[in-house]
Amino acid sequence: MNEFLDKYGTDTTTNFQLMRWANELNISPFYYCMRDEINNLKYKKETKKPNTTAWINKAKPYFVEQIGDTPQGDLDMNNFTITNLKLPEYDNDAVHKKYLMDQLNLIEVNKEHLKERINDVKKFFKRQMNNKDFIDDTKLRQEVTSLKSFIQQQLLNVVDKTQLQPLSSLISNLDDKITKQKVDLKQLIVNINPGISEDKLTTLETKLIDNSEIQKQIVGIKQQLLNVVDKTQLENLKSLISKLDDKITKRVIFKYYQGCFQ
Repeated sequence: MNEFLDKYGTDTTTNFQLMRWANELNISPFYYCMRDEINNLKYKKETKKPNTTAWINKAKPYFVEQIGDTPQGDLDMNNFTITNLKLPEYDNDAVHKKYLMDQLNLIEVNKEHLKERINDVKKFFKRQMNNKDFIDDTKLRQEVTSLKSFIQQQLLNVVDKTQLQPLSSLISNLDDKITKQKVDLKQLIVNINPGISEDKLTTLETKLIDNSEIQKQIVGIKQQLLNVVDKTQLENLKSLISKLDDKITKRVIFKYYQGCFQ
């Protein structure tokens, strides 16, 4: 009370002085007759706590906009945040952005599992390559068929038709020889066992690389081509047959040999 009187003076009877107090304390002049109450109000004003209800009312429109008509979750009045929202990803608050980042960080790629799957695929292909029964000569057969069709088409313009029959027969025999060679090689591969001797391996290797029968067929075709009257039309045929010789050696015989000793 003394501090109050020291500030406002000892004359507390005039309405003018009461108006000054009322204006400073932001109260109604009606309290001019309640001087003691004025003093109490003064000190209450200095120690008044934050109005949390006003803050909630002010913040409510924001949360209503974010999460609906009824605020959900727990109010944290110390940090002025809402926690434990049903759908925190809808909120733009930093706390909930952190929640989303934590969720994203939980998404990890199982690298070990991925490596295992890659190794499984590698092992599968390795087994297939080493499998003596996994022999695919589709491409080679397509090339032989294509060559036969091309030769037949080119020989339509040859003058001496009597020479075509032997040549056609030789080409047909070449296809048969390839088939027989494959069957023979598969049988040789079946006979391989872990206890096979070095001499037998050497003999087997000789048989595997021996394509003399197919070579004879190719030589016969070349000889027949030399006897055809119009040789200018057959240069491409000779080149194709020569290439076929290389592909038979590399893609059938050597492939089988490599598959056996890997």
